[in-house]
Amino acid sequence: SVTKVASNERSASSTRGIAARGNAATAVYPAQRPPRDDRVGIGAYFMRCPNDSTKVEVRSMLSGGPSDASGLIHPGDRLVMVDGHAVESMAGLVDQLLGPEGSKVVCTFHKKGEAHKPFDVELMRGTRAAPPGSGRSAATTGTDR
Repeated sequence: SVTKVASNERSASSTRGIAARGNAATAVYPAQRPPRDDRVGIGAYFMRCPNDSTKVEVRSMLSGGPSDASGLIHPGDRLVMVDGHAVESMAGLVDQLLGPEGSKVVCTFHKKGEAHKPFDVELMRGTRAAPPGSGRSAATTGTDR
């Protein structure tokens, strides 16, 4: 099962929910939860880990979105914390990742196959990659723990 946390469009799905607006990040909400147009995400698609459905990993990223622009996050990386809070479910992930456009969020990942080595990435929600030489970035920092 895949939860969509990046989109450039509004779409509806009777089984998974509806997508909120955002150039670089939005989310698919459970069908019973209405979209909140004031929240955007980090431009990443997540899914349950194939070998452990209680864990969440990166499926793909929106080209040019905050996750992609960081250069630090890759498909297969496991998302373990958002702003210091453990990721405990796909439903909870939506609320953890979405926030006001331009706000920052710190995501803690484990590289694929390296569960003992977490790293943090600070991302700016809902932003696209800045043009080269502009001095701006959707990802502001990345640090090993």
